[in-house]
Amino acid sequence: MSFPNFNSLRVFELAARHLSLRRAAEALGVTPGAVSQQIKQLESQLHVQLFARHARGLHLTEAGQDLYIPVKQALSQISQAIENLTTSAAGVSLATTPSIAAKWLAPRLPGLAETHPGLDLSFLTGNRPAHNSAADLVLHLGPEPRVPGQTVRRLAPLRPVMVASPILVPRAPVILRPEWVLGFQLIEDALTPWQPYLDRHAPGQTVTPRRCAQSALAIDAVETGEGIGLVPDLLAADAIAQKRLVWLHEEAPDDAGGLYLIHKGETAPNAVCQRLIDWIESQL
Repeated sequence: MSFPNFNSLRVFELAARHLSLRRAAEALGVTPGAVSQQIKQLESQLHVQLFARHARGLHLTEAGQDLYIPVKQALSQISQAIENLTTSAAGVSLATTPSIAAKWLAPRLPGLAETHPGLDLSFLTGNRPAHNSAADLVLHLGPEPRVPGQTVRRLAPLRPVMVASPILVPRAPVILRPEWVLGFQLIEDALTPWQPYLDRHAPGQTVTPRRCAQSALAIDAVETGEGIGLVPDLLAADAIAQKRLVWLHEEAPDDAGGLYLIHKGETAPNAVCQRLIDWIESQL
């Protein structure tokens, strides 16, 4: 017996899924008569009856049920393999801020290239990455973004951490007192302002910190010894681990903000995007 052609199996799978020649025909863009003819040819080739036909539609026979599951699984695997090939060829674009790109992503890219050598990744940087409609994926650090028609998921909380350069502060004090902190120039970014810290630990005290437009600029200023900074822990973690910054204090995480992953639409991301998502989560 010759093997049934791919098209007849695809027609059978659709008819079995919908139990309707009409709906299968609509999915294929052909007439119900053409679907019926394909089914009859397949039944003739296999020498079995696949469907029981009646006024209300179709029912799978026992032979039809035995064939349906493996055909459905095989077609799904073929479809996934084709999607993997085509999406891998197209690559994936990731939008994020310059600070995340410089302080978190860039140091990790050699590891990404080593574990995923075939991943074609392009970056789109800007101050409002959540609104970049051209990107496949977005990494956003800050308050939860509102982007209708897209899937948003928080990967990590936004946690302010107080840091200083070892040039300025060789080691953290045994007891960190607000009055000691206030003896230095304070540096902040838009995501982690100093005032909430002062409200909790030095009520009534106000200062005028040096504000940097980007977290990366605030961290750079702290590393050069210009003052004590309050910055997102995610972006300062590498500098702390490499002893370019001294960890002084960690504030409670901001429940209203964090590191968010955004991808287009409300369905599951494609295979190549999922590879990048899995890698990002493995680095947190």
